Amino acid sequence: MPSVYQKASLKALLGLFLEAQGHALPEHTHLKSPSSLSRILNHYRWST
Repeated sequence: MPSVYQKASLKALLGLFLEAQGHALPEHTHLKSPSSLSRILNHYRWST
């Protein structure tokens, strides 16, 4: 089960992709740092 922190990071990341303005890079978000978004994609193990 994802933590509250993981859910917030994932929500910010999905928001970037769904925004559809061509800014799908982590540095374009104002909610989470690029390093936290990188961590959510590369570090955490997600159950499938």
